Amino acid sequence: MTVSQNARSGEFIALFRHRLEESLGCVTALTLDLGNENGTPIDILVFATDHPAGSGS
Repeated sequence: MTVSQNARSGEFIALFRHRLEESLGCVTALTLDLGNENGTPIDILVFATDHPAGSGS
């Protein structure tokens, strides 16, 4: 069974967010997909914070 690059990337990002929340105690871990003018994905930004102001509430 082969895993697509998108699925592998999604699983890696989910694991990374989980580790930020569980291991470092981050209250919030959000992702933002960055793309170019054509909508082609070029990067993923991960924002993590343990401060209540960063959670948007």
